[in-house]
Amino acid sequence: MPITIELPDLASQTRLNLARWTAILADRELAKLPYRIETDQHGHLLMSPPPAPLHGQRQVEVALLLPSAPTFPCESRDSCLGG
Repeated sequence: MPITIELPDLASQTRLNLARWTAILADRELAKLPYRIETDQHGHLLMSPPPAPLHGQRQVEVALLLPSAPTFPCESRDSCLGG
């Protein structure tokens, strides 16, 4: 039996997102929190703590390695990823 997921149309989803984020941005208590705040497709809040300083240090290390990284002779991103 196939599973069917019905999604709201784009205009309805956009209205929901805009209304939800208007409320979130107006909430002074949420503004005080150090968490990263996101919403899911239903408008539920998702909060995660800020990354540890080590995370940022590793990002810099990776960014510095990228210019010397080998390139792959792929026709597209998907062909390099085996897709």
